[in-house]
Amino acid sequence: MADLPPYVSHSALAQFLRCSEQYRLERIEKVPTPPAWYLLGGSAAHLATERMDLRDEYPYSDNQLEHLWSEAFDQEVNEAFQAWPEDGEWLAVGRRGAEQGYAYWGARGLAAVKAWQDWRLDPERTLLLESVEEEILVPLPSGVTLKGYIDRVFKDPDTGEYHVCDIKSGTKRPDSGLQLGFYKIGYEAKYPGRLVTSASWWMAKDSQDFPVPVDHFTVELIDKWVQAYYRGVANEVFIPNVSGACFHCSLKAACSAYPKG
Repeated sequence: MADLPPYVSHSALAQFLRCSEQYRLERIEKVPTPPAWYLLGGSAAHLATERMDLRDEYPYSDNQLEHLWSEAFDQEVNEAFQAWPEDGEWLAVGRRGAEQGYAYWGARGLAAVKAWQDWRLDPERTLLLESVEEEILVPLPSGVTLKGYIDRVFKDPDTGEYHVCDIKSGTKRPDSGLQLGFYKIGYEAKYPGRLVTSASWWMAKDSQDFPVPVDHFTVELIDKWVQAYYRGVANEVFIPNVSGACFHCSLKAACSAYPKG
């Protein structure tokens, strides 16, 4: 039987549900894969906006925003170079994959941080920022530890209720609200008495947030799914999910279900 992970994160569970063979190759076999431009750009957007909110010196000038973005992006790129010096092998996927690279993400990332500032300063928004990159490390009833980082937690000053928000730098909104459900359950477990009654994706390309229902997520439901996930890993239930997503998979060269060449 395979060793169980010490905790469960949304990304691990979502990957197992999406393709358990990809999960095995990446998380158990640890097959090396080159950096992906879209991941570097996304990580830099998270880092830059995190620094913007922690410093809380709004409004930032255009020069300050350019510096905040380039500092974050260069940090991510330099770390990727250390891990994988051959940047010609870095992955560029998606509909605009052929265009991806330093210049492409440099422009796209700068647009994202500018959009974040516009959204944060929108006078019609009444929610107050409660925390940035809130760490969640809490036990579920089964004893499994739930781990994650919530990009932003906001508080409604009128009702005292909380709102969790996740920043997305990609072009497509997630099909499932499971990640936000994880955050709801984790935040409420960390702070008994606090209620998360709303959630949203903030899409950089749209410069706005999109509400996602999370009321149906309960600690019992999440724990049930987590236990099933642990049973699957323990019993080595790893089945490739052959689909159109295989084309963009960074592990397809190591996958027995993908045609070689």
